[in-house]
Amino acid sequence: MMVVESDFLSETRNFISEDRNWNSSKCPLLFLPVIRNPISKIQNREMILHIDMDAFYASVEQLDNPWLRGKCVMVGGTSNRGVVMASSYEARKFGVRSAMPIFQAKQRCPDGIFIAPRMKRYKEVSKKVMALLSTIRIDGY
Repeated sequence: MMVVESDFLSETRNFISEDRNWNSSKCPLLFLPVIRNPISKIQNREMILHIDMDAFYASVEQLDNPWLRGKCVMVGGTSNRGVVMASSYEARKFGVRSAMPIFQAKQRCPDGIFIAPRMKRYKEVSKKVMALLSTIRIDGY
């Protein structure tokens, strides 16, 4: 198994961030691993494209707010009765996971930044990602 950085990822970064004036090659949202299974090179086999969007909401927050990059970000309910909808990879190092009660996330990551969800923005970015994914055509495998 190997991880590849493709032209598709570069184009995606530029497409998603074009209205944000940010073209960093380290966009957390698009640090997406593309995994190729060596077996896929055998004729008549499918190639597997894996895009990790498990931390999508937190990654969008880091995309839109550069000061959040590298910090423990949790998107979800802001009261102790709410749950974490998504956590950044930095917060995951403390054991914070999606669907975890906020009070537990605060115990595990007391210096974390808790953000109320912005569903309209996530939908906007998601549409851009899905539009790009729909253009993928793989020949020769």
